Amino acid sequence: MTSIKDVARLAGVSIATVSRAVNNLDVVSGETRRRIQWAVDRLGYSPNLAARSLKRRSAKLLGLLVPDIENPFYATLAKNMEREASGAGYSLILCNTDGRIETENHYLKLLSGRLADGIFLCRSAVRASSLTVSGGKAIPLVFLEKQEEGDDRRSVMVDNSAVGVLAARHLLALGHRRLACVMEDRRSLPFARRVRGFVAEAARRGVGVGPASIVEGGPRIADGRNAMQRLIRKRSPSRPTAVYCTNDLLAFGAMQAVFEAGLRIPGDISLVGTDDVAQSSYMYPPLTTVRQPYADIAREALRLLAQKTVPGGGDILLPPELVARESAAPPGGG
Repeated sequence: MTSIKDVARLAGVSIATVSRAVNNLDVVSGETRRRIQWAVDRLGYSPNLAARSLKRRSAKLLGLLVPDIENPFYATLAKNMEREASGAGYSLILCNTDGRIETENHYLKLLSGRLADGIFLCRSAVRASSLTVSGGKAIPLVFLEKQEEGDDRRSVMVDNSAVGVLAARHLLALGHRRLACVMEDRRSLPFARRVRGFVAEAARRGVGVGPASIVEGGPRIADGRNAMQRLIRKRSPSRPTAVYCTNDLLAFGAMQAVFEAGLRIPGDISLVGTDDVAQSSYMYPPLTTVRQPYADIAREALRLLAQKTVPGGGDILLPPELVARESAAPPGGG
């Protein structure tokens, strides 16, 4: 099996020079680089990624870091990101961090060592807008979710405030006046913005959604079930007739809690979720939800990767879309 030593011997250079050339560092002169490339081709040196980088001065490699690939939102996002990257001639490496900073740092180090052309991050603790590696190469970072107000990192995401507005507007148009929310995490900016949009739109139309009607759950189906159980302990007329969930997994758990309580959807309680993951249309009843623009997020993220600044100096916010199905109806309907 051909080694880097064989390449160095045939090219008449040191192993360190071959390594610098393979890793695309500018300190290697053009003539030396051509000799090394000739030796790589002659010997069939692998990995192929290294040889391809020598020819193209780019690994044509992108990374995507997500906190939980079991969550169908991230799976759908990853599928769209891979499709868009492939269409642009890139390979995409998917990395699951489990929300751990140390795991995120491990993958960032791994991707930078492979000289990735860009990295996309969801729910990241990284504060920089690029990653500088040896030789001065800067790997651009694009964020697909932000967790804090005032964060100036380059990002592409759905307009989360508009998500909440659409959900409230739909339920209010159906005639609901006793509204509640089940949210994942108050500290997470996307979910906080969705709830703020929901509450503000309801208030604008004369309907109050107080703190007691906003229940925090967690990221999983079981968290939605537990949160909904707390809401439906209230008896009519104080019990909500409609509940907005800040992601579809919470809505799935909320459905379970409603049925376990012997109540009907939408007859007793209407539900609206967020994301429009694939399972939403197969629930019983099919879930009304606010769809994320997955394909547009992927397309804009690839486009932003090549830009130094966000147009207008802020985030790229993409519009959501309400998908009306059978889980939401007028009070007492269904």
